[in-house]
Amino acid sequence: MIACAKINLILNVKQRRPDGYHELDTIFYPLRNVADTLSWSDNEPGNGIRISCAHPGVPLDPEKNLCGKAVTAYAKAAGLPLPDCNITLTKVIPCAGGMGGGSSDCAAVLRFLQEKYHALTDVQLAQLALTLGADVPFFLHSVPARAQGVGEKLSPLSGIPEDLPILLAAPDFPVSARWAYRQWKPAAALPEENTEKLITALQSGDLVTAAQYIGNSLAAPAFRKFPLLALIRQSMMESGALCAELSGSGPSVFAMYQNAEALQKGSAFLSGRLPGIRILSNLSI
Repeated sequence: MIACAKINLILNVKQRRPDGYHELDTIFYPLRNVADTLSWSDNEPGNGIRISCAHPGVPLDPEKNLCGKAVTAYAKAAGLPLPDCNITLTKVIPCAGGMGGGSSDCAAVLRFLQEKYHALTDVQLAQLALTLGADVPFFLHSVPARAQGVGEKLSPLSGIPEDLPILLAAPDFPVSARWAYRQWKPAAALPEENTEKLITALQSGDLVTAAQYIGNSLAAPAFRKFPLLALIRQSMMESGALCAELSGSGPSVFAMYQNAEALQKGSAFLSGRLPGIRILSNLSI
């Protein structure tokens, strides 16, 4: 099972809802070259769900791990006995990095179970995914999409290439999404028209114009609190990027380049400028 990462090419956080969540307008963009790998094997009857992962940031308790939760939720929704299984997870996507790694892993397990049992309709599967996380439904298909509501209202976007020249810098520390949303102020909301303008520019292949509309309502407090993130963004711009922005609540920072050649030069520059920071590419370079 392959579980790809995503970034938010734009994240416009708007008013807070009565349920405590915020209204969003965002573009989820999959990074297929940045992905976790999962394997499934049947376990001895009675041994339950077992999660294995070498990354210390991944909980192995199946009641806390999203992969384990996906197995339990699917079995319950489908009226099936709880499978006895081993799930081995190899992490590439940064943990708590604003790239949806846990949600993507969760969706990969749901896709696997649906292929194995065919017990739910597509609508039921999407509804089940939403109960496990607001961006889990996106990862059921992992195509560029506009997401609204709390992220559950998905509109797939045609005409946006999945090989945009994007680099990602992944610092090895988490940023709490809860903290990030608590820092949000109404003045941080982006102009309503920016999302549409970004979509139009991407669909026409005009990356220079698209770069003007890439933005994140949650970014400013994170750049203030974590000077390393501001340094990464500055280094990305010095490397020749068209733009550089925080993904989600961070701490991952992404940059978009004019083309693959510029990306390759940028990658070499950043590797020298930011030792110890993982530099990941959406392209094979």
